[in-house]
Amino acid sequence: MERVPAEAATVQPDTTPANETGDEVTISIESYLPENVPTYYSDGLTVLHTANEFIISFLQTEYPLAGSKEELEKVKSMKRKCISRVIVSPAQFVAIAKVFQENLQKYLEAFKKPEG
Repeated sequence: MERVPAEAATVQPDTTPANETGDEVTISIESYLPENVPTYYSDGLTVLHTANEFIISFLQTEYPLAGSKEELEKVKSMKRKCISRVIVSPAQFVAIAKVFQENLQKYLEAFKKPEG
C-alpha cells in the first residue's frame, strides 16, 4: 500500500465530523494508493451529467497495427475505448474542477516556455 504524498492535491477535507452520540468527533482521513490499482494512459475524456451526478469517462485510442501506407489507407476509423469511469456528485465535480485548474496553473508556471 502506497501513501499518497502529502503535497498531492486532493478534493476532500483531511478530516470529517462523526456524530454518533450527538457530540462532534473529528476523524482523520488518510489517502492511500493500493498496490493493485491499475494505471492507464488516457488520451480522451467525456463528461456527462444528470441533475444529481457527473459521469467522467477516461478514454484510450486503439490505434491500428497496420504497417504499410496501403494498409493504413484501408482503415476507416479508430475506436476510443472507455478504460475508466467515475461518477461524482455535482459538489465533488466542482471541487475536482478547482483542483484541476490549480494544478494546471502550477504546471504552466513550472514548465510552459514563454512564447516569442
